[in-house]
Amino acid sequence: MSGLKKYLYVLGPLLACVWIMRTNTMAPTELDIILEGEVKGTIRELLHKRKTVMSLIRHKNYNH
Repeated sequence: MSGLKKYLYVLGPLLACVWIMRTNTMAPTELDIILEGEVKGTIRELLHKRKTVMSLIRHKNYNH
């Protein structure tokens, strides 16, 4: 598992906990909805990089 993927797997539940503590409601499943502030841009960038890498891997595997 890539390092980026590990961070994203950890961030989701942590941000969901923060959401629940702040709103006292069930957290959304979409990570993008939970993100707030300056962290939002950084995590969006990481998500975009992961999608790009996964796309390249699929494309490489398809062409072999």
